[in-house]
Amino acid sequence: PSSVVAQGISKPATQNGRRYVWGNNPSDFSPEGGLYNLCWCASMQGLLCGSLQENFILSAGQLEVTGPLANHQFDCVRGQDCSHLTAFQGHLLSLQNQVAVRNACGGPEPLSVALANPNGTGSLSTSGGKFSLSFGEVLLDADESYSICWCSQSCNTASDFTVLAGHLQVLGPYANQRADCFLGQKCRLEQIRGVGLMTD
Repeated sequence: PSSVVAQGISKPATQNGRRYVWGNNPSDFSPEGGLYNLCWCASMQGLLCGSLQENFILSAGQLEVTGPLANHQFDCVRGQDCSHLTAFQGHLLSLQNQVAVRNACGGPEPLSVALANPNGTGSLSTSGGKFSLSFGEVLLDADESYSICWCSQSCNTASDFTVLAGHLQVLGPYANQRADCFLGQKCRLEQIRGVGLMTD
């Protein structure tokens, strides 16, 4: 998958062919949750293993990856409660997993959703076997593409949320806009901008 470094090809095996590693950083291995086929290349007697088109012809089993799908798209309204976003999907998800809103996954700084949620974290819940996601009141500036980032465990810092699980669109007017009116004249505002604004 494209979310795994080097076209999904591991580094050369170590420990007599028993240990395989993808990349150097956690972000080098971030596929969607699911089952993946493991294909093996011998890298001996002249066989090349530099690309997926070269000699990855033997099945070595399956790799089960715990994690969310990456294509979630949720909308919330600025200044309103943002809860029960369904369905949050993935493979072997758990209520112990954590989710947060970020400008970009893996960044060093948290993104404050509201005064009551300065770290931008969401809570997962289940109903009828389906997971839903809640952030509470959202006071973020309007934006079309905040990242929803996932962490499986030991989520102590903002940079632990490395896995992209989708995007959150915050609807409403942009913050800190300015308009001028004059005493004794009609005050007509025509430059209010935002995301998803409607005429009604």
